Amino acid sequence: AYLLKTTDNALSILEDQERKQDIQNCLNLLPSEESFLLTLFYFDDQNLNEIGKIMDISANNVKIKLFRSRKKLAIILKEQLEPEILDYYDIGKISKIKIE
Repeated sequence: AYLLKTTDNALSILEDQERKQDIQNCLNLLPSEESFLLTLFYFDDQNLNEIGKIMDISANNVKIKLFRSRKKLAIILKEQLEPEILDYYDIGKISKIKIE
């Protein structure tokens, strides 16, 4: 039972690392300012005021830029990861099956 739990934990850690790497790869596809902004907010745990000071913009402007950057990142994540997810779960084949 201990070995099974340890294996599950190791797999969970690997999946988390893979997920972070996938997100980082997608962040790298964004313009540098947007990638930097999202990195400060989500990975470096900076608040809106701190980011504003770093980037020399207002906290409200940070909010707007975060919103737009998240939307762009979501599109990139979908484009990059959706085919992999569909293949993994074999959903591409399932969606082609006609439901009567």
